[in-house]
Amino acid sequence: MVIKIEAGKRTLGKKSDRKDLRKGFNIPGIMYGQGVEGTPIQFNAPDFMKAYKQSIGELAIFNIVVDGKEHRCILKAKQIHPVRRDIIHVDFLLLNPGHEVSLSLPIKFVGEAAGQKMGGIVDIIVRHLNIACLPKDIPEDVEVDISALEIGDSLHIKDVKVPNVKVKDAEDITIVVIHDKSKVVEKLEDVEEKGQEGSAE
Repeated sequence: MVIKIEAGKRTLGKKSDRKDLRKGFNIPGIMYGQGVEGTPIQFNAPDFMKAYKQSIGELAIFNIVVDGKEHRCILKAKQIHPVRRDIIHVDFLLLNPGHEVSLSLPIKFVGEAAGQKMGGIVDIIVRHLNIACLPKDIPEDVEVDISALEIGDSLHIKDVKVPNVKVKDAEDITIVVIHDKSKVVEKLEDVEEKGQEGSAE
């Protein structure tokens, strides 16, 4: 997903200046990259939040327009107000065509597992892959087909293949497993019984 958004330059100042900026319905931020001096920027808060909400659950590339020039970036970090829970600062990493970038890639699970049709339960354990690649090879997401999985089957990081991308997670990490529903119920009942016995003691 590519999201285009306008931003303005800002001058670095005191902490109180950033507070005044936010009171004016703006969100301060910075763009930085390898070999590039960080550029302080600011966004109109309503416009930024509209764009940010589009990116939730997706790997979004932000084309940030400053003084008529577009800068291809990814959102690397954000600061949240501890009480209001709104965004108070954002960091954007500039995508340099010749430099590898590390990021988190959403996994999209597709299909209905064969085991689910037989009453099994799909347990998704990992929803993102940590990857590294060149900007030109960044995929929006990766699809994992679970339709062939029967009860007791599972998939691991090593089963996920993404062209021209290095997966940084350990290969033996389980990402999804199909549980036998009856065994899950038995375990829950066993845990509940042990809890009741402990309370009685």
